[in-house]
Amino acid sequence: MKKLYSLIILFSFFLASSQNNLIANLNELNYKGNINPLNLIKYKNKIYFSGFRGDKNGGNELWSYDPEDNSAEIIKNFQIFQESGSRIKSNFVLYNDQMYFIATNTFPLVNQLWVTDGTSAGTKFVSNLNASSTIYDNLLKIVVTGNKLFFRIQSTLWSSDGTEDGTHRIGDFNTYSDSSFTETDGKILFMSYDYDANYNGKDNLYKTDGTAEGTSVVRSFERDNTSYGNNKMIAYQGKTYFVGAENGKKYLWKTDGSIDGTEKIKEVETRILSNAKIFGNKIIFNGENNKVWSSDGTIENTKVITQIQDNITGMHLYKNEIYVDTDKNMVKIGSDLQTVSQVSFDAENTFYKILNVSTEGNYLILQKEQLMYYKDPILAFDGQVTKEMKYPVHFFSEINFNDNNAYPFLEFGTKIFYNGYFDDQGNELFSYEFSNQEEELTVDLNYETDSAPFNYLTIGKDDYFMARTNSYYQIVKRNQDTKITTIVSDFQDNNFFPDKKLAVGNHYITYSTSFWFYKSSGTKESSAVIKIPTGTIMGLYKFNDQNIAITTRNEYNVQLYKYDLASNHFTLLAEKPRNTSIYNYDGNAALINNELYFTFFDDSSHLSIWKTDGTVAGTKKAIDFPFFNLQYLRILGEVNSKVIFNISDGSYNQYNLYAGTENNTAATLLRQLTTPLNDNPIIYKDRLYFLTMGSSAATSLYATDGSTSGTVFIKSIGYDLSQQTDPFRKCNNLLYFKPFYNSIWKTDGTALGTRSLTSISSYGLACANDYIYTVRETSDGIPKTLVRLNSAGVSSFSFQVNKDNMFYSKGDGAAHLSELYGNGKELYVSNIMEHYSGLEQSIISEGLEPWLSVNDENHINKERILVYPNPSSDFINIKLDSTEKLIKVEILDLSGKLILHLEKPDTKIKVNSLSVGNYMIKVTTESGVKSSKFIKY
Repeated sequence: MKKLYSLIILFSFFLASSQNNLIANLNELNYKGNINPLNLIKYKNKIYFSGFRGDKNGGNELWSYDPEDNSAEIIKNFQIFQESGSRIKSNFVLYNDQMYFIATNTFPLVNQLWVTDGTSAGTKFVSNLNASSTIYDNLLKIVVTGNKLFFRIQSTLWSSDGTEDGTHRIGDFNTYSDSSFTETDGKILFMSYDYDANYNGKDNLYKTDGTAEGTSVVRSFERDNTSYGNNKMIAYQGKTYFVGAENGKKYLWKTDGSIDGTEKIKEVETRILSNAKIFGNKIIFNGENNKVWSSDGTIENTKVITQIQDNITGMHLYKNEIYVDTDKNMVKIGSDLQTVSQVSFDAENTFYKILNVSTEGNYLILQKEQLMYYKDPILAFDGQVTKEMKYPVHFFSEINFNDNNAYPFLEFGTKIFYNGYFDDQGNELFSYEFSNQEEELTVDLNYETDSAPFNYLTIGKDDYFMARTNSYYQIVKRNQDTKITTIVSDFQDNNFFPDKKLAVGNHYITYSTSFWFYKSSGTKESSAVIKIPTGTIMGLYKFNDQNIAITTRNEYNVQLYKYDLASNHFTLLAEKPRNTSIYNYDGNAALINNELYFTFFDDSSHLSIWKTDGTVAGTKKAIDFPFFNLQYLRILGEVNSKVIFNISDGSYNQYNLYAGTENNTAATLLRQLTTPLNDNPIIYKDRLYFLTMGSSAATSLYATDGSTSGTVFIKSIGYDLSQQTDPFRKCNNLLYFKPFYNSIWKTDGTALGTRSLTSISSYGLACANDYIYTVRETSDGIPKTLVRLNSAGVSSFSFQVNKDNMFYSKGDGAAHLSELYGNGKELYVSNIMEHYSGLEQSIISEGLEPWLSVNDENHINKERILVYPNPSSDFINIKLDSTEKLIKVEILDLSGKLILHLEKPDTKIKVNSLSVGNYMIKVTTESGVKSSKFIKY
């Protein structure tokens, strides 16, 4: 017996949770969510970007990603008060070894200049910029020019030296968000436009020192009444170049920022300096009629170098050549500015346009001009070959990347980092290695879409359930031995929400009153959504391990189908006219000697019980009620080869219980009842147990063995309107039931052995290690506490949710529980992770004690040691009797590996060096060895 106790002690030690603390391991199933990383920038050997996780999970945030250890962290959250306008609003620029950007972090909303050194503590507010901020201010552009920051918010221009005192409002100007700022001869230049009283427009060339007082017009130019302004300038060899109109003609100009130093070069055929680039010792730009110009600042060398046949949509410099996008194809201008050739990237001459140029200029990123599908590949081109990229974000409309590149392809080391999209993850940060085409998700930062698992069912060693693993609900299985979770379906649509489930052989089937049902035998090949031939499902029943029977109804008739799970074939076995005024006839079925008994209508549209052997000829009426005009007929199930059912002709308080046999078309009255029965009875100890329910009489527990004498009233349970639809659970040779929301009972089948265990408000019943568990509701109505029930009373358990050795606190909603399911050894709970990702699945595998007799429990309690505080992050205390002397302490992980060994230690043990997790502590004293379990967090 001592050996038996030792085994029990050892086993319970690994499973027991000291002082009722449990760890629930988060089983993340749905990674769908868009962090949408924007404005990627390399800074201090990390990548910084803005990312969005939704209001409840943090909103718009500044993130950093470390490619070396593949980790990411939030630097600063910029979405307070759950305001959609509160966010990071601009690109990031490096200035004086720090990173600057515009964000909003106040209420009422105000645009602000912020600075960071890459750390949370070093991310600081610099200055308020204006008194209003809207979502339309998004993606503002900051530039560094002349050792100052310049940016535009709505119509206001600002400058800053990076300090609050040095941040100045220059004034209101009619500029565009992509207006150019250039530095020439110590002056900052920009272009604005105005209209006089007669709506005559003019373009004004301004110079500024970054203050309102130091801002003035250098020169004005004519402007026609077009809707676009002259906002493009480019600095080249100490001068600023732009296009300005004079005497009705358009000229290329250059300026040093003074009136006298503003010179006209040559008449050009363009209103603005489109796609201007510095190429060698020349300026390249395109004008009207798709002409490409070059200029070195002299009259004689300002000329058209080529005219493209098709309409130019963009120009890009790449490896000493000019790539020109058009609306028909792509052409390339050689380094000599004379050679022009059409560019082809594949044998089919597919028309690609340039989506972007990587930040270091080593790759062109190409996208099909005519996107037919968002999964069409993106190409990376290194000047020699193109290689496919699977996951970059596609754009179905033109986006100007030249001036405000919120979606860069950032080169870092040998990889390209970018904003990518994958069905199961959404918009996240991806990386791509050009040499071997290795493309992967770096870290999944936003999976706020919850999985909301439900409809659990155990088949053999596999636990099946439905969960939202992307945009749609999928069938998921988890093996109890390997602990591996597998998504076994790939449904692309969900037309219904199934609320019933059924095991048929090795098939998991889930359905509802709809046109469809799901099925799977554990592989994606076997998983399918099946549409029934007609009508909606009334009932779906197991016929044998390969076939199910389905009763359906349409507007006028009811049908019985047999469905073969292997061949996916429907066979119509019967069709009868229905009585459209009767609805209370769906329910359970009974399988007796390979014949299925079910509720159906006959040729006269009367309710009756039918049976089928799976053939048309063998489908016939089994039990008739010729003298009753039934309005209610529900089969409860089968016991002792008898079908048990409940009928009513609509008379007040008449719901009689009957039994029928396979060889008798008449039925035997078992008992007259006054209230309807619960829909989910259960077989226990060769009897069918059920509850009556109703508002006019007390809910009562009954059992029947199929005979009149064996149909007994067990106990009156009481009055309550919160009857539960699935009340029964078998656990450790006992039957537990939850008749009401605030009541849990157990029964051994006798009146004396039927008693209330608790009157707490709770949710669900689940069995694990022969104990019954429920989820207790708190005063605020949120299910939070796991409760275990036994003969000794109610034990409450607090627990923490663990993911990758990180614990989520109650502040993260980790203790809020919903769905509860037990597979006999483990518990599945759903956590309302309010600040994490919604309703998620957690699995409690450790700390669920095995059922022990009272004597066993008393013996084991003597062999345990008390450690506190538990859980702990720094130290634990060992409580001993005053007469005991501590000899040795050993700390082991749950695999049995020795982690810490102490000889003659103090009773206060430091554990701060341990990794987060569960541990066993063995304490050797003069009286023997004692043990316990503790949690390090």
